Amino acid sequence: MDILERINSRKSTIQTLNGTSLSTLGTVRLMVQTKPSKHLLTFNVMVNPSPCKVILGQE
Repeated sequence: MDILERINSRKSTIQTLNGTSLSTLGTVRLMVQTKPSKHLLTFNVMVNPSPCKVILGQE
């Protein structure tokens, strides 16, 4: 299954560090392994042209 197919449509608004508000495309739940344990995390998916690539998550 492609990662884009796993995005649900639970949209929200996120405020950036410079105060701009951006809308998300939805959320995706991914399994993240931090040896020796695994965690199922929810990530907000958004389109934000930026010179930096960032992953932000919440449990």
